[in-house]
Amino acid sequence: MSALLSIHALSKNFGGFAALTDVSLEVTQGERFGLIGPNGSGKTTLINCVSGLLRNDGGSIHFEGQEISSLPAYRRARKGIARSFQVPRPFRTMSVLENLLVPSAYVIHMKDAEGEARAMEILAGMGLAAKAHSAASDLSQVELRKLELARAMAARPRLLISDEAMAGLSGSEVDEVLAILFKLNESGISSARARRRRSCRTPKCRRPTLALELAIRDVEACYGAVRALHGISVSIKEKETVALLGTNGNGKSTLMKCVMGMVRPTRGTVSLALDGTTYDLTRLSTEEIVNLGVAMVPEGRRLFPRLTVEENLLLGAFRPLARAAIGRNLAFSYEVFPVLAERRRQLAGSMSGGQQQMLAIARALMSAPKLLRRDRVRGRRARAGAKRAGEELLPGHMNLRDVHVGMYGAVMGLAGLGLSARLAATVLPGYVRAPAYVTEPWVALGALALFVLLILYGAKLVRFPSAVREDFVNPLTLGFCGALPVGMTLVAGGLAPYWFSLANFVWWAGAGLLLCFQVWMLYRWLSGGIALEQVNAGWLIVMVGGIVAPGPGIALGHAEASHFLFGVSAAVAPLLMALLLFRAIVGAPLAERLRPSWFILLVPPSLIYANGIALFPGFAPLENLYFLALVLAAALLVYARGLFRWPFGPSWWAFTFPLDALAYAASRYALDHPEPLWRSLAAVTLVLAAVFVTIALVRSLAALFR
Repeated sequence: MSALLSIHALSKNFGGFAALTDVSLEVTQGERFGLIGPNGSGKTTLINCVSGLLRNDGGSIHFEGQEISSLPAYRRARKGIARSFQVPRPFRTMSVLENLLVPSAYVIHMKDAEGEARAMEILAGMGLAAKAHSAASDLSQVELRKLELARAMAARPRLLISDEAMAGLSGSEVDEVLAILFKLNESGISSARARRRRSCRTPKCRRPTLALELAIRDVEACYGAVRALHGISVSIKEKETVALLGTNGNGKSTLMKCVMGMVRPTRGTVSLALDGTTYDLTRLSTEEIVNLGVAMVPEGRRLFPRLTVEENLLLGAFRPLARAAIGRNLAFSYEVFPVLAERRRQLAGSMSGGQQQMLAIARALMSAPKLLRRDRVRGRRARAGAKRAGEELLPGHMNLRDVHVGMYGAVMGLAGLGLSARLAATVLPGYVRAPAYVTEPWVALGALALFVLLILYGAKLVRFPSAVREDFVNPLTLGFCGALPVGMTLVAGGLAPYWFSLANFVWWAGAGLLLCFQVWMLYRWLSGGIALEQVNAGWLIVMVGGIVAPGPGIALGHAEASHFLFGVSAAVAPLLMALLLFRAIVGAPLAERLRPSWFILLVPPSLIYANGIALFPGFAPLENLYFLALVLAAALLVYARGLFRWPFGPSWWAFTFPLDALAYAASRYALDHPEPLWRSLAAVTLVLAAVFVTIALVRSLAALFR
């Protein structure tokens, strides 16, 4: 029988560590296939490669004889590959029935009535028919597992991949889920299951004996004359999660320190039963306890702020067993918290609080612990951070917290292209001249983007003021706040021919806001504490944004104010450019998501020339900056030759306005030097800017509405 799924020599790397190496397997029609291995062995990574969440670095994946490695996840789902997640991810605010109607409508395009009938049929087979109209958030753990399988079945799969479908369930609940999986398999659906253990509970299996148990008996501990613990007894068995709840000062941290050997109990015992051997932890040193496989995430995270994410993680692999499996454990940490993989070269001290909490937990996981204890993890923020790191963001679902101030870069890219095209229309010959129906839609889109983002970011400010504060405090994101006022001045230039009074108001508001942000940025610099790795090209947006304002400002009649803004930014630009080039030469490479921001280096030479000539007509030395911009653009395009392998995100808009600025400068130079060469360069740079803006716009809309 020919293989339904065929994987040959598959490989996947996270940085320099191989999560999958030369994996080959086949699943035939109607087969039950088990994928067995310990944590970190790459089971979920393999599933993610097959389902399309990750792209494999090498090898091939064939489904029904067709190579699918290059297909996006939704195309693979429509071909008949469905998967369930290790952690159930339903739409919690929707009903159970509505959760099934989503794949019915978007994967197999089933009409409402037909889709609802099929969904009820599936729910009946899962034993969930009575809960069809209940909210998914009201389901128990086993019901959530069944719903996860039901959602996969609603897509009419030919291959069902379940990732740890029985994790966290009791014996009887495991039997229920197994019965469902066997029934689905008997109906002709091939299935692949990932599990950590070879043995899986069925009615004929013996209950496995416990391999680990921590027993705390009548423990008392004192700090001098102050008694911190009074006869505490706790038992933690394998796979159990135990929470210690209480107010500050009631001994939670002290009990954890007693287990780790950092505080010696004055009475009582702390023992660890491990693989048939019992250890008295009160007689062991902290190092010996850690070597047994006990790890702790301390209160306050205790990271090394001036080391990178990856360096912090590697420091966690000090146990001999952990050192032997350092590559596998690192891959597992990146698999659990993908955001750490993206930021592996970023300084730990420059990350957000939630990301630092993820790093602290991942560092503990690097020691390959058998018992993990967390001391006062900040609940809501840590859980939200871990959830965002570990889950796939569903298309069309954006958390209000994720509306970043840097998204105003879209306003700059769209409005900037419209203004550049307007200037090019006066330079280029008639057959390539940009008439109104080409230039003005970009201006309109920029104004619309500004309006929508002002509403969204205003709502974020009201609901999540701490998240907004972080945008303006974190050195990695601080510079991007300048995208708001700079975008406002550009939109003002676009509105000027149509609504002068509104354009005038928007320009002054943007100019005033830009000055406020520049003062705040200088204050942050003077306060110190910023590492070299936190220096980034986004700083140019806020500190050099004043060189953008004269273009629209002069047209609105604000020559003096434009001169002031231009002078401040033009004075800062050479210093900041030198610092950024120094950072690029000697600092760690930027994370892939931030690499497009290097294109912002194009803005100072392009617009100091173009708007400087407008403010100081006839000052020929400024033309040298345009030549520098052309050479820099060529270097940046070579640097970005692999850009389609970079993860898409809001930072892609950093490509757009710098290329708009280059096109604007090229048109300005062609206006003063109308030779064919310079007019051709104006046309080429304008087309290049339009291509990048279109790509960013299309991919943004696709991510939002897919």
